[in-house]
Amino acid sequence: MAYTDLKAFNTKNIQEVKGMKVYIGQRAKTGQTFTFPLLKETLAILTKYKNKLPIISNVKYNEYLKVVAQAADIDKPVSSHWARRTGATLLLNGIIEQVYANIPLLLVFYPTFASFRQKSTSLTLF
Repeated sequence: MAYTDLKAFNTKNIQEVKGMKVYIGQRAKTGQTFTFPLLKETLAILTKYKNKLPIISNVKYNEYLKVVAQAADIDKPVSSHWARRTGATLLLNGIIEQVYANIPLLLVFYPTFASFRQKSTSLTLF
């Protein structure tokens, strides 16, 4: 999720669909609607913080990503944007047979595989 969209997170956008809680939001950059399931761990965090998601600054968010990258021996410059694209790339390359190809694209808010591929042609992992 892009930092701007994370910052706009509002529990009023949580709905129940087929017995599963989902978050339905609108992408700040494009206005495109997105939906993702809320895992039990996410719901536990929301409960802990009384339905107010703790938001840190984008700078701090990227600092934490760098700490995680160092712990994972990733020697590349990282950012929230890089993390979103890398996650989608790993899903597309690693478990494409088990996951519909458009799900990773929806997770990073690219409307089509072609638009994702165009943006990620220079993406190198680890």
